[in-house]
Amino acid sequence: MTTLILAAGYATRLYPLSRQTPKALFKVRNTPIVDHILRAVSTVAPGPRYVITNNKFYDQFVRWSRSAAVEGVTVINDQTNSESQRLGAVGDIQFFVKKISLADDVLVIGGDNLFDWQLSDYLSFAQAKKPDPVIGVYTIRSDQQASRFGVVKLGEDRRVLSFEEKPRHPRGSLASVCIYFFPAPSVPLFKEYIEQHRNPDTSGDYIRWLCTKTDVYGYEFKGTWFDIGNKKTLEEAQTKYGR
Repeated sequence: MTTLILAAGYATRLYPLSRQTPKALFKVRNTPIVDHILRAVSTVAPGPRYVITNNKFYDQFVRWSRSAAVEGVTVINDQTNSESQRLGAVGDIQFFVKKISLADDVLVIGGDNLFDWQLSDYLSFAQAKKPDPVIGVYTIRSDQQASRFGVVKLGEDRRVLSFEEKPRHPRGSLASVCIYFFPAPSVPLFKEYIEQHRNPDTSGDYIRWLCTKTDVYGYEFKGTWFDIGNKKTLEEAQTKYGR
């Protein structure tokens, strides 16, 4: 199994903090967020590990990789230089798939995820559901807050019944957390999605489309999760865990 951490965004909502530093390298507990992710991955996913970033931050990630918490991380440059050029989450995954000729199962994690749970049960569940993809979900504090995320409804068998990307009026508080397991047979669907001229920027739109192609399952994480998408959330994480 291959692991890909998405870190190619420009994080404009975090300006001026993110003008010169990518948010995946922001520190919580004196450690870059991406290192927290890699430590969680390293105990359960021993295969190749990659971080995809953009041309603006590529050199920073290369320097970071030399002393990363986990050895053997490869940094991929998606060749974009600005917010207007970005490929988007799905575009970056397909760029990566083509770049390395991926033919393996892939674990994809957003580089702004900070969590305290273990990934072992999630991956066991995902392996049992192959060849169907499995997304990570998490119950957040209120339906109102759910409007910032993809809102998921699961059946009794944990199959995704509906997926709404950032709904104005959420019908629940079960949110997608940008942790995805895509078995090898599902990997070619990224190319199909993009060739249909669909939105490559939002992973939630891709998951909703994917549900029309195959069964998709959800695994509910328990614990503490921060989506470092704005200054308030970053400050909350640093208050809880320390800078």
